[in-house]
Amino acid sequence: MARYGETDVSFGGSREARLIEDLVAACEEGDEERFTQVVGEYDAMSRLDPWKTTMLLRVKRKLQGGAPAAGPGAGAGAGGGAAGAPAAMPEVHVDGDDLT
Repeated sequence: MARYGETDVSFGGSREARLIEDLVAACEEGDEERFTQVVGEYDAMSRLDPWKTTMLLRVKRKLQGGAPAAGPGAGAGAGGGAAGAPAAMPEVHVDGDDLT
């Protein structure tokens, strides 16, 4: 992530950088619910295109199956989500598949 921040100084504070950081954290923690929440929040503001949705769906399926999705240490995070129940997120569909 630091490399991209050096290449484009606006990237570090962007919604896309935050999305990637949050998705990596959710994968490392093995937190499917957090992954889904992060994707839903991003998609509500900036619609994900079909390719991104397909790639995110693949990662989600790995989380559902318990297979590590983020390399060494996946599933060994500190856990714990945000306080309170997450708001309902809109469903994201690709060819009949459900990302949320």
